[in-house]
Amino acid sequence: MKTSKVDPVFTMGADAVVSNPFLWSSTNWMLYEAGRLWRNGGRSDPVTARKSRGYTVKVRTAANDFLISFVGDDLTPELRRL
Repeated sequence: MKTSKVDPVFTMGADAVVSNPFLWSSTNWMLYEAGRLWRNGGRSDPVTARKSRGYTVKVRTAANDFLISFVGDDLTPELRRL
């Protein structure tokens, strides 16, 4: 059986139609927001998605690696390809 390396909270955010239910700036809040940003960008499904150091989430697809950083006082997510 194939195991998923995508954090379930990331998947929740990608499928979300409601506001983020997690405590602001928590690990789960960032994963949820990263999942929402990922899905709204119309990107392919990730192979892995997990919390990284600091205010970042690493996402890997079949072809590329991405870093979602949360910047500023309001922790706005920014996506960049590595």
